Amino acid sequence: MCSTPRPKQKVKGKPYSNVVSILASLDSEARMKFTQRANQASIHRGEIKAQEHAKQVSQKALVIPKPNKAKKLQRSWLYWLLSASISDIFRHFFHLQKK
Repeated sequence: MCSTPRPKQKVKGKPYSNVVSILASLDSEARMKFTQRANQASIHRGEIKAQEHAKQVSQKALVIPKPNKAKKLQRSWLYWLLSASISDIFRHFFHLQKK
């Protein structure tokens, strides 16, 4: 079996027995009021978050991306002349068929 390593020396310090919760000092009626207010605040935060999310989604829906139209680049004949092979140039000027 595997066990976690234990320190060789005991750690000295005060135990946390004197830590008392805020709700422990309240009576049952005040504790109920506190929990109701906390629950209402939590619900309110959730509603605000949902409204913000809906607002962001609606803003994204309003932005319609325009489709990219494939534009054929207009290049000059000089570009073709420099990029074409000699056989293509010869065929073009003498109207020979490609085999």
